[in-house]
Amino acid sequence: MVALLARSAAAAQLRYVVAMPTTSTADGAGARAILDVLTLAVDDINKQVAGPAGHNVTLMAMDTGDGNSLSRSVKTVFDAASPSTNAAAVIGDFYSGSSMAMALAASNLGLYQCSGAATSIGLSDKRNYPTFFRTIPADDQQGVLLAKFVRSMGWRTCNVLASNSAYGRSIAESFVATAEGIDLDVPVVQVLNFGASLITDMPIDAVQNSGSRVVVFLGEQFELMQLLAPAAAAGIIGDEWVWLASEGVAPILDMAEAKAPNIRRALQGLLYAFPNENAGNAEAQALQTWYKAAYRRDALPPYAVFFRDCLHALTAGFVAQLKSGASEQAVLGRTNLAPLNKFLTSFSGPSGKVAFNEKGDRIADYTIFNVVDGKATPVYKVAGDGGSVTALAAKPTFYSGSSSVPQDRPDALLAYLRFSGGFGGWVVAAVTGLAVLAIAASLVMLAGVRHTPIVHQNNLVALSLKGLGIMLVLGSTVLWIDEQTDLKCNAYLWSVSIGFELIVVTMLYQTFYVWKWFENSVMLRNKTTTAVSRALPFVGLALVEVVLLGAWTAVAPLHATNVSTATSFSFKCVSRNETTGRVFQAVHLAWNAVLLFALLYLARAARRLPAAANAPRFTLYVAQNILFSCLVLSPLAIVAFPGFAMGSYWIHLAVVTYACAFAWTLTHLRVLQAARRPEDRDGEYRHTAMKPGVSGTGATASTVSADLAAISGKPGSVTGDFPVKVPGRLTSTWQLHRIVLALNEGYLGVLRIGGDTHIGDVWALKHLLLVPAKDLDLCVEVHVAGKVALLIQMRSEEQRQRFLAMCASRRHIPAPNEALNLNLGHGTNAHAVRLEQRAVRVALAVRVAWTQQSVLNNKGAHAGLPQQHFEARKPLVELTDLRVLNQPAYGVDGRPRHPLAGVVARQPEAVAADLADLHGALLRRMREQLRPGEAAYVHVAACRVRAVPVLEVRVTKRQWLLRSKTSAPDEIRPAATASC
Repeated sequence: MVALLARSAAAAQLRYVVAMPTTSTADGAGARAILDVLTLAVDDINKQVAGPAGHNVTLMAMDTGDGNSLSRSVKTVFDAASPSTNAAAVIGDFYSGSSMAMALAASNLGLYQCSGAATSIGLSDKRNYPTFFRTIPADDQQGVLLAKFVRSMGWRTCNVLASNSAYGRSIAESFVATAEGIDLDVPVVQVLNFGASLITDMPIDAVQNSGSRVVVFLGEQFELMQLLAPAAAAGIIGDEWVWLASEGVAPILDMAEAKAPNIRRALQGLLYAFPNENAGNAEAQALQTWYKAAYRRDALPPYAVFFRDCLHALTAGFVAQLKSGASEQAVLGRTNLAPLNKFLTSFSGPSGKVAFNEKGDRIADYTIFNVVDGKATPVYKVAGDGGSVTALAAKPTFYSGSSSVPQDRPDALLAYLRFSGGFGGWVVAAVTGLAVLAIAASLVMLAGVRHTPIVHQNNLVALSLKGLGIMLVLGSTVLWIDEQTDLKCNAYLWSVSIGFELIVVTMLYQTFYVWKWFENSVMLRNKTTTAVSRALPFVGLALVEVVLLGAWTAVAPLHATNVSTATSFSFKCVSRNETTGRVFQAVHLAWNAVLLFALLYLARAARRLPAAANAPRFTLYVAQNILFSCLVLSPLAIVAFPGFAMGSYWIHLAVVTYACAFAWTLTHLRVLQAARRPEDRDGEYRHTAMKPGVSGTGATASTVSADLAAISGKPGSVTGDFPVKVPGRLTSTWQLHRIVLALNEGYLGVLRIGGDTHIGDVWALKHLLLVPAKDLDLCVEVHVAGKVALLIQMRSEEQRQRFLAMCASRRHIPAPNEALNLNLGHGTNAHAVRLEQRAVRVALAVRVAWTQQSVLNNKGAHAGLPQQHFEARKPLVELTDLRVLNQPAYGVDGRPRHPLAGVVARQPEAVAADLADLHGALLRRMREQLRPGEAAYVHVAACRVRAVPVLEVRVTKRQWLLRSKTSAPDEIRPAATASC
């Protein structure tokens, strides 16, 4: 049916075809109502826009059917361009799908086309639809604003049910894309094929199991009508549920089915968005008055004002072309098509300001309507230029009849601690705050006793840094209370990481210098290094972490992401670029693991050193506890367990609190308690043999000989206490040793000082090569078999030269290469061959008990050692001819001890000399037992057996394979070693 709707006028006759589904079962009534509004509006357009320029606008209506017949819709475009119609433009269609087909034909035929209802994103593609524009916002804008509205209501999750039409899919696409960037989780996105074969079981089950109680429907009114009954039967429409729909459902209240009681009840509380169509201005009021007077209807039909804006936009564009000098024939003949950005102009109409973007899409605000008792009431406005939401005078009423906004998740599903969900969040925050205050108070108290030895040894600055680190790690647990944000995620990462660095790097600094400089007084007094210069490398280690965190935050900052399951809702912090974030996380964990294992290694290596306040031992305990805590928490940090989110939080909280309490107790509370003891306040040391060392740690013996002093009763023997280090060992550190040089016997003894026994090594000078160290000041290198066995640091260059001269006076110093070989053979047949160990067997194990009688025996008749003891190989031999000095039996603490313990503790130089004597006696006796190709090793050590101090002597025979055919030498005596 074709009808003429407006009068003819002089000048240019602008004819527009209005293509609408007037016979559609679903939308026919609305389309006919829109046609009525356009009939009324054409007179106003002629009066305001076309008439003043001397032109006239007429309308011709054409039916596009039910919207499913694209051929019928396209035919209206060809009819509009036919000579009999000669239309300048097309207004329509109502649907996006048919509008796309029509727009393709219109662009080929030179027709402008405008729709006030088609919102598909596809129509924004000007490469395919260069002459199409619309006075209603596109779906991408609607999807963006709907997502922002959902988020503004305080909802963090929602489910999306979308129609499989171009309209539904386009809104769903923009909605989901926007949700990803505004912390809105969409656990369910279901696209439904509406019609006779609609399947609702799977989508409804997915919504039920999502855990979210907010449903966003993106489709048209007849599609929602088809879904309401099964949704209500499944229970996803109810008091705890909220439904929000797109503008396509706006005409649903005009449908006859909506009058049914069950449908009316299902629609109760529905929210739907609709572009601002009624601006309330004079033009809107006039149009409303005309429509009510002409058709006796109170409200304008949905989309009618937008189609009226199409009429205005087309007319304004053509009038502007004609004013610019274009001929009427060119305009009406469709040969003067201008680009949309030049054809369209902004204007004010009943819907407010009408403006277009570069794609010909309307930019407009939206209104959120609330359906209550079969009526729609505006309750919110959403700004089109930013998505800000403004509440209107009327409050929304939800399905339950209450105006209180329902939660998107029931309280039972929230798997995170909240301040508003009971007292849990407040209790955790209060306890954590009190703990932080306690740590801060302990630092203030330590500052008050900073002059006590124990605080000085542990270094107040180091204690403060470790305390700050503990507070940062402990305080980070509060950041996981309530909803997560990007700021809280990144603040948590920085807080934990910097706190960890302050604790570990500070302890690493202290432990390293205990390990490196322990008891080396020359290094401790070295004025070329300061505390600042020693700390700089460790500041650099901490800065590596700062740089890594800065790069992580700049390149792939953490983002708070919702984690939804059917039974829980929680958060996790991940980078938006997950791959880059994983790389940074791996590097971050690896770097901190290196620091922690370095601390564990150094603390374990130094744990037995008698350092001040036993600092390395307690550092080892703290490092082990940190490692244990990290092993417990690492799986929870790397792998998310959505169904165990609350349990993961409580485990995390418990482990972090325990680790911080443990570290604080051993690093601060222990020192504070010791500093408040009377003996520490008076300046006395708990360990009388200790004095402050590097960074508050380290120790030296209280009775240190500053020079090589003669030993009473031992002519030709001198002793002194010097720092000694074994090079080439990772665990080696400078430790104080007593050096015993027995010139008459030709032996050098090196004994470790500490504890109740003195343990060390004894060498024959003839087997040693002693030379000045090249790279270490005042040091002597002790070479054994061509390798540097020891480094001994003297206190002056004069002392070093004296020591080297004394050693050289008792032996022939071979060339450096001679130390690698043994001279074998006799006379002219002598030549050097290298020995290789072929087999080892124990020939004798003898324990020599030191009794009180043997202590008093001073004869030293070594030749009286019974030979049958070797032949019988008895495990224990009472040796009564060992010569030692009879000294008072008192230990280092001044308390009475076993007589032998007193001798060992007070006169280690005598013990070393006697070990050398015993070694020589045993070797002389063993020479008779050796066969060709064998060598005897004698190991002597001071130990305890059943609490009685004894000497343990182990004689080992070793067979050697000679590389030459020369007979075995008369004597092969490698260096004997006394060790425990």
